Amino acid sequence: MRLLSYRFGKESWTAQFTLAAVVPNSGRATALGGLSVLLDQVAAAMGAAPVTARAIDLLVPDQGAPLPGYELIYNSRIGE
Repeated sequence: MRLLSYRFGKESWTAQFTLAAVVPNSGRATALGGLSVLLDQVAAAMGAAPVTARAIDLLVPDQGAPLPGYELIYNSRIGE
């Protein structure tokens, strides 16, 4: 999380945070289906659309192939 702005006297700020929604690499069609379900669950849990989203491949040392996913960036006003 990082602070984007702070309102003096109001004691509120805008924070930005990044989530990575990642699924196992189990073949393109299966991974995309799983990623679609996961993104729907994240959207329902967050209650808002992300500010930005981009496809990512997460490299994990113990995995042979990168894990498909999305990087989701959200902004939130805190303290109002």
